[in-house]
Amino acid sequence: MTRNILLKLPIVLALAVAPAHAAATHDVPWFTLHASARQAAIATCAANPGDLAASPDCINANTAAHEALASEL
Repeated sequence: MTRNILLKLPIVLALAVAPAHAAATHDVPWFTLHASARQAAIATCAANPGDLAASPDCINANTAAHEALASEL
């Protein structure tokens, strides 16, 4: 019985420290096609720039916004 617990312990510990859900990262073309999601991401990034400004979604959403603005000119 003790041996079974010791054999399963590394698996339980690995599952306990693994992230429960990794958020999907969207690329610039995706944000270009999804304006409402782009606006929501930009708002989220602006609300917490210290933690999120360098995140891939913030960079990609801002890049898509700049490209959309440039294409309107």
